[in-house]
Amino acid sequence: MSQTILVVDDEDTLRKNVAMSLTMDSYYVIEARNGSEALEALRKGGIDLVLLDVGLPDCNGFQLLHEIRLIAPTPVIFITGRDQEQDRIVGLEQGGDDYLPKPFSLRELVARVRAVLRRTYGPALSSFVVPTEVTAESDHPEPFVLDEDRRQVLIYGTPVDLTPSEFTLLKVLSDRAGMVYSRDQLLNYIEKDCDGPTDRVVDTHIKSLRAKMRAIAPDIQFILTRWGHGYTFMVTT
Repeated sequence: MSQTILVVDDEDTLRKNVAMSLTMDSYYVIEARNGSEALEALRKGGIDLVLLDVGLPDCNGFQLLHEIRLIAPTPVIFITGRDQEQDRIVGLEQGGDDYLPKPFSLRELVARVRAVLRRTYGPALSSFVVPTEVTAESDHPEPFVLDEDRRQVLIYGTPVDLTPSEFTLLKVLSDRAGMVYSRDQLLNYIEKDCDGPTDRVVDTHIKSLRAKMRAIAPDIQFILTRWGHGYTFMVTT
């Protein structure tokens, strides 16, 4: 699955050129013209990396980074016309993952995006394999297979009995292995199926998912907790 990049810049021409370059490199791109649009996109979840201009019309990019971190620990590359050393230092010290001053080469930008994504998600993605077909009869079944059409999950070829909400959560997490989702983000996917209070319903479903998968593969962790942030999917022993 293509990784999703959020490009936040109020310069229409630059933003669209960046989006086109990333799209040609097989990324899925979401565009935002200001901080408000960026936060709205991030709250929907599924963003793997943010390209963030420092000088936005409604806020400062350095300040916006703090808001982003409250939603998810998504990697951020600053793109900005400020080329002073102090600005670069501030951007990195405040939690930015890279800093690229304007004007920049689109080829360099794409290369930096690849590098940050590799550092952030590479190990998790490389350990996560989803075959295109369910192969329960295979002599060497995969640790994890999710078939959306059949609404079926197999752990080493053994079906897992899941509720609709559990299947939805597992699909969201596994679609972007290594991506950290907050409880609120995950709740958005299953809230319509919830009866009664929802403050801890995600934790309850995650606990149930872990128990069901552990019963089949006790030595493997599929869903990890990132304390203070949320949950992420990866296959670890």
